[in-house]
Amino acid sequence: MDMRSLRIGICVIAAVCVAADKPRMIVGVNTVTTQVFAPGRYSHFRCDSDGNIYLRVYTGELTSPVVKVSPEGKLLTTFLSDSPSKLVSIQDFWVTSTGEVFVLAEKGGGEGAILVFDADGKSKEEVLLDVPVRPNQLAVFASGDFLVGGREVVVPLEERSVANGSPFLAIFNSRGQLLKRIQLPKDVKPNAKQPLTRADLNYAETVVNSATEISDDGTVYFVRHTRTGPVYAISAGGRVTRTVRLKPPEGAILSTVKVARGTVAAEFVKNGADDGRALSVIIQIIDLKSATKLAEYLSTPPLGPDFACYEPNSFTFIASDQNGHLTITSAAGQ
Repeated sequence: MDMRSLRIGICVIAAVCVAADKPRMIVGVNTVTTQVFAPGRYSHFRCDSDGNIYLRVYTGELTSPVVKVSPEGKLLTTFLSDSPSKLVSIQDFWVTSTGEVFVLAEKGGGEGAILVFDADGKSKEEVLLDVPVRPNQLAVFASGDFLVGGREVVVPLEERSVANGSPFLAIFNSRGQLLKRIQLPKDVKPNAKQPLTRADLNYAETVVNSATEISDDGTVYFVRHTRTGPVYAISAGGRVTRTVRLKPPEGAILSTVKVARGTVAAEFVKNGADDGRALSVIIQIIDLKSATKLAEYLSTPPLGPDFACYEPNSFTFIASDQNGHLTITSAAGQ
């Protein structure tokens, strides 16, 4: 049997090769304009099982709140902090299956806090983390423990730029007490070819823009924001149980990763050389167990291009219209 025949046989068994080899187009099915004014400045979007979208809309302050928007575009809830002490910035948030929202905040001086809200937006409590950290990412396990990522705090006498703090990833209990530090294998670090006193902004951007996701089976994933990820499955005990390295298309950069039904949906964006605008969006669907690419989808010109929600063959993108209002586009693969 020649290699071509062998490949055809494998493809028939796996039923994935045709989809993986030839990109399928993503086509918008429906677009709604929301009540949310978001002139191109929003971040950290998450979705619940009802299709509601949670996101932060930048209002000119680093402490702008998290909002919940229905699939029909109605503003449902605003999760506004009433912290007794001043927050320097809000960094991330997490939505549980019951609709509770946990907001990760930085209070300055290396102090991190998690603000807890009920599903109606009522503030429940504020949890202070008991070790210094510049927090950037948050996940909440079913046990109530927290996964917090970010950078270590650089002490004043240390000969190191504050931007070059070492990566930080750890499990805390619901009272903010450190349970376990996690060391990712071959993790990112500042450029060794320049002194630590000089800020490595590429390194800082990689750490700050990393992200957390959860799958429908409750597994928490940590995504390092480099061209290839990786995507790490993190157990509630703080163990890395799986690592998936991404293979970006030529000329594309990693934008967003979503997880559902045992698959990773990795969004890559190709930008124009002149103005930096997104020219196309490519979404690779990857099997979590085998790390095999199952399919690839293309959107040109790009819907969104911000990728908010994912179910197999179903994608939701958000953007701002010409009047500055948030739009939600439901799309499917052809």
